[in-house]
Amino acid sequence: MSRILALTLILLTAACAASPSEPPQPVSTAEIQSFLDAFAAAARTGDADTISAMYAEDVRILEDGRLAYSSRSEVREAIAAFPVQGEVTLNFAGTDILVLSESAALIQTAFEQRFESNGWSFGGAISMLLTREDDAWLIKRSHTSTGENRGEEG
Repeated sequence: MSRILALTLILLTAACAASPSEPPQPVSTAEIQSFLDAFAAAARTGDADTISAMYAEDVRILEDGRLAYSSRSEVREAIAAFPVQGEVTLNFAGTDILVLSESAALIQTAFEQRFESNGWSFGGAISMLLTREDDAWLIKRSHTSTGENRGEEG
């Protein structure tokens, strides 16, 4: 009898155990747009720590066809050493967001960046592969093209 009671308790305990975790919620383009808005807000601060925290540790960034940075620390150092410091306005236009999975998304957008201290600005297009790491979206890969003259006439 005690064996039957023990077996019953074991079966009841197993039946009451937590069900498997629910599947991840789908990622919305609005969630990725929020990341892009937060990135623009971080850029406005001009703070190297704030901005670089939005990149993965092993980020790879291509600029105009060349590897420019291959770690978060390199990104931070470059921002800190940039010759124009202070408030920055970063605007995006024509943004296309492609959600690849619950932990990956691709952004392609035009951008215009203006340094308010001296009015210098530049723009172009950027593609960013985001990955979700520890519940935070981070830039894992990025390619920026600034529309430099490539030798074409015009």
